[in-house]
Amino acid sequence: MSSFTEPKVGAPPFKSKMLHARSSGYNLKTIINELIDFPITNSNSIDIKFVSDDDSKKLYSIKISDECVKGFENIRLTGPESPFNFGHTREGHSRDDDISEFGTGMKQAAVAIANKLTIVTRVREQCFKVVLDFVAMSKDPDVNSSYNPTSFSTISKEEYQKVHTSDYGSTLLLEEILPGIVDGDEKTIIENCSQNIRETYGKMLHNKKSLNIRVNGEKITPNVSYFDLETCMPFNIEKELFIKKDEGITIILDKQRIDNKDILRRYNNKTNKYSQITTKKENQRLMKLENYYNTNNDNESTETSIAKISGTGTQFNMFATGDDYPNGNIHVYKNNRLHGLHVMRKSNGIHNNVYIETTFESKELGKELGANFNKTINLNKDNLITNAFIKSAKDLITKLEYDTSSDKAMGIYKIAQANGIDVQYCRLPTVIKDQLKNKKQQEQSEYEEEEEQSVEEEQSVEEEQSVEEEQSVEEEQSVEEEQSVEEEQSVEEEQSVVEEEQSVVEEEQSEEEEQSEEEEHSEEEEQSVVEEEEIKLVLSQLPEADTRQNGPGEQSRLTKKDTVSILNQTIPEYLTLLNKDDKPEFEVKLCKMLYEMIWEKTHHGQGIDDFMYRMAICCGFKKMREEYLISIRLKVDSHHVSGGSKLSEMVSELKRIEKH
Repeated sequence: MSSFTEPKVGAPPFKSKMLHARSSGYNLKTIINELIDFPITNSNSIDIKFVSDDDSKKLYSIKISDECVKGFENIRLTGPESPFNFGHTREGHSRDDDISEFGTGMKQAAVAIANKLTIVTRVREQCFKVVLDFVAMSKDPDVNSSYNPTSFSTISKEEYQKVHTSDYGSTLLLEEILPGIVDGDEKTIIENCSQNIRETYGKMLHNKKSLNIRVNGEKITPNVSYFDLETCMPFNIEKELFIKKDEGITIILDKQRIDNKDILRRYNNKTNKYSQITTKKENQRLMKLENYYNTNNDNESTETSIAKISGTGTQFNMFATGDDYPNGNIHVYKNNRLHGLHVMRKSNGIHNNVYIETTFESKELGKELGANFNKTINLNKDNLITNAFIKSAKDLITKLEYDTSSDKAMGIYKIAQANGIDVQYCRLPTVIKDQLKNKKQQEQSEYEEEEEQSVEEEQSVEEEQSVEEEQSVEEEQSVEEEQSVEEEQSVEEEQSVVEEEQSVVEEEQSEEEEQSEEEEHSEEEEQSVVEEEEIKLVLSQLPEADTRQNGPGEQSRLTKKDTVSILNQTIPEYLTLLNKDDKPEFEVKLCKMLYEMIWEKTHHGQGIDDFMYRMAICCGFKKMREEYLISIRLKVDSHHVSGGSKLSEMVSELKRIEKH
């Protein structure tokens, strides 16, 4: 009988791990998130810098520096406890207040985007430099050693600070960025990264005022929350979710406070519906049941919710556009970090202006809701808890949906009125629109009747006056003819004497007037030259618009920074230099243009009624400028703004006029 040697399966070599990471769907957004997830909760400062190759303009390196006081504190440990181990484990991975969960994020993300990772860090009083050359590591034939860094050394504080400018913390330098992972030029990459940080960590930036994140030197500020907008606040709704255990049965409840009363509902997985608990006794019994999840919260009670679902209506947010509509999609937040988006099926548009988010802390709950290795949670897992979450959110969407043709729209409209919210015409309930149309038609009809009556009365009065005037004229003519003969003789004699005297005076005055006119004309010419030079100086300081291809031609565009400068500085200066005859006409053009700029953002492609232009003119330049600047307040200074092409056209026209 032949002997049999049991095979050793072993671990996968580093090369297979590298290939797996690079085919796992990573992009710049998920990679940057993985690299800053740890420092964002352990540091008050994070600097991200993108560097492109001068010749190819392709992204070459990414540098991320933080001020985590402890640095890579376990850098001296080996095996799973080493921060460079692909199965790294530490105490924080099991805590709900720590974003990190699987211990693979930083390494997987680095391998997915670059061929080389260099880390410098300070741990207590010692500084380290660690280099991971992924290409070299992938060629190491020894499975175990292939995971080891290619260089690991201590360095002096001077060497440390050549790379890392702070006295403590760490810097990650990713070099030789792989093609296909990052698209666009450096400016586009910076803008996309900044917007991603606002969306993913906006709640953290809002809550932690000391946290500063900069991308290529520009500080990131959080977006304004829908829940804080005056046009949305009256429609804010919040629910609490509870998951309980009752003799082996999982019970899911949601609770909402309505008219100062808590309404508790229980989820039925068979019918996929919630039903209200109607008795106080059953309500109390359910709330006292043991919670399904054990959390790290020492103050937790049976009445502590596991999650919250919040929503609001954005239909009266004046400057929302199609790209900005929340569409009823569910934003999933864990520990105030955005982990994913559950896209709801498209409706007929009544959900376009519904914003929904769910927030929780439990990592165990996150797994039930579909959390994966790169921290994405999109509620696409088919199970009891996920189904209950989505159903509770859908019920909230139904409460907040806005259909202008429905009866419910009137109730929402009245709430807006009671809270002093200006409602755009296109957002008015159909009933109100019909009333306004009928009123307008009635007013027009009454106006036309009054006009007809007025014309008839005027004609009657004119006819009477005509007869009286004819009689009066005949009588006056007879008297005047008699007097005329006598007066002519007397006047002729007097005029002869006066004319001789006036002739002398007029000759003297003529000489004085000619001299005065010459002096005034000279002063006016000098003043005109000065004003023209001042106007040219103001217009010469205007920024140049850039252009983009738009069909067969080109379209001029302006950034937010240039637009604000033109509206707040250049145009007011230009107005002060215009004469009193030209100024009113130019202000009318400004008001019309600003309304078109606002309209382009909110109703691109739709026509504008004349009465809306008249409203804009009545508001005046300062008010229209204020409304437009509000509409672009969320834009980054370097972003192009809606309506910029119209402002650019006016600027170009002014330059042409002054040039000629």
